[in-house]
Amino acid sequence: MTGIQPEQNLSAVMLDLNGLKLANDTYGHEAGDELINIAADCMRKAFYVTDRIYRIGGDEFAVILDGTAVDAEPFLKELDRICAGAKGQYIEGVSIAYGVAGSEETGNIDPVVNLW
Repeated sequence: MTGIQPEQNLSAVMLDLNGLKLANDTYGHEAGDELINIAADCMRKAFYVTDRIYRIGGDEFAVILDGTAVDAEPFLKELDRICAGAKGQYIEGVSIAYGVAGSEETGNIDPVVNLW
């Protein structure tokens, strides 16, 4: 992946991993760690076009994509599909809530990120 070019439209996807506290409280931190790792793997597979995937909190992630918010929709559908089939020792299926916003200011992600 190359760096952000000045003429690019950009979008930011904010993701929230559902059920992390419940997994930790019910099955222990091994289950919570497994959930985070499986969710991250699902994100890497779904957003295969970018290496700009960031964990920004305990159960919160962000992805910066080239293109508009509409361009992000196929990747989000793929994320839902991949997460539904995700399995581990403790985890069967992953649920991730997300929101996406795009910037019309090409090459500048600040207006998008500042929405959150």
